[in-house]
Amino acid sequence: MKYYNKHLNIFIILLIFFINGIKSQVFKGNQKESLNDLFTQLYGNPMGNLQCFPNNIQVKCIWDDNGLASVSEINLSTLGGIPMLTVDFSVFEDLVDFKTTDHFSFSPNIFTRLPNFKSPATMKFQNFKDVIPENIILPLNLKNVVFENINVSLPNAFLTTGSIENLIISSTGKGFTFPKPFPINYYLRNLTVVINEIGNTFPSDMGFALKNLNDLTLSFQNTGTTNIKFPKIVNFTQLSSLIINFQYENETNQLFDFDPSINNIDTLTFLEISGYGIKSDKIIDISNLKEGITLKFSDIIEYLKNLKFPQGCSIFLNSFYMSIGDIDFTNATSLTVTLSRFNQSLPPFSNFNSKKLITLNLNGNTFNGSIPNEYCYFGKYVLNLGNNVLSGNVPDCFLCYGGADFPNLFPNSDFLNFYPSKPAIRCEDYLMDLSPLSTPFSTNQTTVLTIPSEKIGWDIILSATIPDVIAEIVVPNKEFTISIPPAAGRVSGLLFYGYQAQMVRSFTFSYVSPIIDSYYINGPNIYFKGSNFSFNPNFINKFTINGNPYTANTQTLEDVHGITFPSENNPVSVLKNREPFNVSITIHINKSPIVTFIYFGNITLTNSSQFIFNTTGGDITLDGEFGIETTDFSKAIIEINNIQVTINQISETQINFTYPSIANVDGTYPVFIEIDGFKYTTEFEFIGAPTLPPTQTPSKTPTETPSETPTETQTLSPTPTQTQTNSPTPTPKPSESNELSCSPNLSNSFVLLISLIFAFFLII
Repeated sequence: MKYYNKHLNIFIILLIFFINGIKSQVFKGNQKESLNDLFTQLYGNPMGNLQCFPNNIQVKCIWDDNGLASVSEINLSTLGGIPMLTVDFSVFEDLVDFKTTDHFSFSPNIFTRLPNFKSPATMKFQNFKDVIPENIILPLNLKNVVFENINVSLPNAFLTTGSIENLIISSTGKGFTFPKPFPINYYLRNLTVVINEIGNTFPSDMGFALKNLNDLTLSFQNTGTTNIKFPKIVNFTQLSSLIINFQYENETNQLFDFDPSINNIDTLTFLEISGYGIKSDKIIDISNLKEGITLKFSDIIEYLKNLKFPQGCSIFLNSFYMSIGDIDFTNATSLTVTLSRFNQSLPPFSNFNSKKLITLNLNGNTFNGSIPNEYCYFGKYVLNLGNNVLSGNVPDCFLCYGGADFPNLFPNSDFLNFYPSKPAIRCEDYLMDLSPLSTPFSTNQTTVLTIPSEKIGWDIILSATIPDVIAEIVVPNKEFTISIPPAAGRVSGLLFYGYQAQMVRSFTFSYVSPIIDSYYINGPNIYFKGSNFSFNPNFINKFTINGNPYTANTQTLEDVHGITFPSENNPVSVLKNREPFNVSITIHINKSPIVTFIYFGNITLTNSSQFIFNTTGGDITLDGEFGIETTDFSKAIIEINNIQVTINQISETQINFTYPSIANVDGTYPVFIEIDGFKYTTEFEFIGAPTLPPTQTPSKTPTETPSETPTETQTLSPTPTQTQTNSPTPTPKPSESNELSCSPNLSNSFVLLISLIFAFFLII
């Protein structure tokens, strides 16, 4: 029976093999003929029904709905020799993967007879020696090309036709070069280039030409050579990843100065350097690289001692043999160390910025010794110290929470007082300095207090009698902040901290009481200026004016005039000019002192009939009501005919000022007065001093023309007048200089008067 079952199984396997062999016989187009040629040239046998057998490592096929086979993968290898293949590969339109694992040659060149790939395709050559024609036209769906070794030049058309996105050149021979100049290319996204002493493998204009290159890998063959030049990596505008691989440590390795041009690639988000190739005796500055960049360094990393890291970077150190105790990681937000082969203590806390650091992953290395007490200042989920050989007592901060809260400290079996099931202990010897809360706070802005602390843990919760009072851990077990919002009165609250917030501390604080300094009238509104008014709508500004309550608006930072009242509740309507009033403000439990002001609502003039303005200029004093002691008189302005005069003295009842000289004419001029927002406009008449002709004997000839130049003058005494009107008449046009100009109508009247007087003397 066993013999029967055994042969039955063999028969079923052979049947399946035969069916699959039959299935593979019907191919699309001329693929069958090309496959026959391929296997005949490789093995001397067309392989019959085994050409598309599922387990065939040379050729794999797919089948369409009609049962027609089509080649999807070709993996060329030989049992010996280097054949010259003349197969027509252009018929394999469904090909997506083409590889050669031996040294093949193609005639004609493989790139001249590629199919028009229906899907994105990859071609990989182990050792390419066939000259690539200049006139090739690559298919658009050829996306990936790998040369493990190439010994011929790439023609210009290789980069200007088709749309290759990924090009890998792992090694080059003496015949390899890139085209010169390097052609403009918009398709290539990823490029790997070998750097060796054979030829120029990194053109200087590559950065300018590769408009959309994202990833660049430079593989240096720097063992046993001294002639390699480190390329200038410049003009790349889209480069996000740069990988620099040197060969492993060898005393014959050529070492290079770090290329400072890398520091100017502001688009980089990833930089990796591995192997042995960077000198460690000079400062290496990459601090200008993009904030948040990921940096990876492997193997020989001694140069990191002199490296200036960029802000906010994430650092990965892998497979190295040296201490990291003197490397400055203060700009890093993350440090991960793996496969360190060097026995060393944990890096000092001072090497990091605990306020920035998000991850310190030292798991799986050979760090030894005890955990420094300062490691309590790292975030609760920052540390991962497991799988090392740490020992001794752990700091008290970890004991306060227990082993279950820090699984990433294990396994480290040599701890003396800490293990995964270690229960939390109650830590009473905490420190929390709440003395900064004793100073009253501003009502118009948020105040953030820094509270020194010790052993309070990694968590804190605050509850207060007003909303928006917030506590936040800044440095665990060392420092936290309390944010005090704009408010008023006295506030109390509780702080919960430590393991499961079991520890409690009460606190109180208060706000500064309001003070009223002055008031300001603007149209129908009265504004009060002062300090510590309420900016929080939950705390009302309650004024008391002459014993009557008034609710003011909530103040904002934009209220440059002070705080005012709703239009329907504005107290300005009940205040009387030149009469005193008392005012105070209450906000919550804080009340200001009572202040007495004299209400001043408008400017008045009382000696207008005595105003005398001389054409030669001078000083004049105006009597009236101009303000009170608390008004800001530095904002006083007086203008005559739109020309500002000089104010000499100003008080509540008088203003003295100097006005400029005018031409020897008279006229009506506008006068404008403004004091702290109060405005007053009127007009005054200036009477100039006319020039009169001398007394003369009549001429014998009555028709004699009078002399145009008088020999005597007579000054008339001016009679000052003053006109005040709510709707002033049009004012004369301002003079081009600082002198005042007169009314043209008055000037004509004056000329007519002089002419009549002169005619009268002639008649006599």
